[in-house]
Amino acid sequence: LRVRLIPGKSRLAIDVGNVISEERDTDDCNAVSKDLAERQSQARATRKCAESCRMLVQLFGKENTFILSKCRHRVQLATWQFLNNPVLGDDRRSFLEISGILPRNIVFCSK
Repeated sequence: LRVRLIPGKSRLAIDVGNVISEERDTDDCNAVSKDLAERQSQARATRKCAESCRMLVQLFGKENTFILSKCRHRVQLATWQFLNNPVLGDDRRSFLEISGILPRNIVFCSK
């Protein structure tokens, strides 16, 4: 399938769960007791992931690149925290700072 990119018009929406953030199986007994919102709020994206998203932002444009996530309110709040946590490999900058995705282009839905 080939899709034609139209600069300034084509739009891209990136999911968070298992795309930007990754659920991992772990032997850590603390991870078993934490719910999704707690795990998400403490998670950190990798710098490589944020830089890859920055390349997509450059390709599609800031106004046309979105994060779209289906989740309820608690996980929405945790996702905001995740997107603003320092990324792994860069203890100062967040996923949003590195990727260039506009905070107003973060969209949550529940259905």
